[in-house]
Amino acid sequence: MAKKDDSDERDDLSRLLVSTILPVKTMAQELEVVADTSPLHWARLKQVRPRAFYREQPQLLVSLDARPTDMANLSELLRDPLNNPSWDWRETLYTLQADGLHLYLAPDFMIDQVKLTYYRYPVNIDLNGYITDSGSAASTINPELEDVACDQILDRLAKEAFRIWQSSGGFQLAADRIATEERETF
Repeated sequence: MAKKDDSDERDDLSRLLVSTILPVKTMAQELEVVADTSPLHWARLKQVRPRAFYREQPQLLVSLDARPTDMANLSELLRDPLNNPSWDWRETLYTLQADGLHLYLAPDFMIDQVKLTYYRYPVNIDLNGYITDSGSAASTINPELEDVACDQILDRLAKEAFRIWQSSGGFQLAADRIATEERETF
């Protein structure tokens, strides 16, 4: 059986990869903008690319590198000349907060929009003949992932279910099946 490399795994998930451009609004501090991310339902954020312009030359638009940070480190990073947002280095910082994606500015540039690339959640996998967690009868919903990916997901779910219900024999059988399939496909 052929080995599966990292590019094949990326191809399996490529149909879940979405890019969208969001407008931003300036916050009261004027060195911070926020993009409303509430309509998006991402599973994992992959890339943040803000579009910025130099305040003295608004026609000069560039794409910045954006580095994630958390609120605990933010004030320190904003004061640090080696880490703070910079037009010269074409980089900025961002945080994910309850009201959206916050991007931080330097006095010499402004951000007018941000391009987000993220993995969205796939449609739920549902198979006829089972009972859903809500108690209703399942109906077949064709998953949008490849059969191999669905099989891997179901195997891992079975393993986790055996672990939760403390069935050591079932857990070991599921673990052996996953290990065998990984050796054959990778």
